[in-house]
Amino acid sequence: MMENNTEVFTKITHATTGQSPERFERQRRGIYLSPQDKISCAKLDIVINYLEKEEASAKKELLRNVQENLYNQRLAYRNLRC
Repeated sequence: MMENNTEVFTKITHATTGQSPERFERQRRGIYLSPQDKISCAKLDIVINYLEKEEASAKKELLRNVQENLYNQRLAYRNLRC
């Protein structure tokens, strides 16, 4: 079965640069974003990573709030098409 060009290029990029396929895809999509949206996406990356760590270590009474916040940040990330 023939893979599409983006998948093949992603594999080649990973082999030569060590860049993960997810990061490559993010960068590829980011080409089409406005400078303001790129900044927003970078901020959301940081916030989402932080909240994922918070979720992993959150106590039961705070877990729901952290998960709700994480969901909202991921939704914003998706809506921006980061």
